[in-house]
Amino acid sequence: MKSMKFERDQVVDFFEETFRDQASTIMAEAAVIELVRSGAISAGKGGDLLGLTRWAFDDLLAKHNVLSLELSAEELADQLRPLGDQTGAV
Repeated sequence: MKSMKFERDQVVDFFEETFRDQASTIMAEAAVIELVRSGAISAGKGGDLLGLTRWAFDDLLAKHNVLSLELSAEELADQLRPLGDQTGAV
């Protein structure tokens, strides 16, 4: 299969024509989601940047398969320890 190569301006123009009313929102969400995914900003900051509540932003992240868990491995283990005590695991 032959691959196609697009110039950046072609992609942006297509996107703006196709999603004219939603383009800036979609692009802003995509940029902020990627910043959270990469660890450059926290999920709380991401929600603030988009003007969303933490819960609404968590839902948006979930739609894009991004976890918003901001605990270290040790903090997570501390949070899960009581569950292990109840089930006999962990």
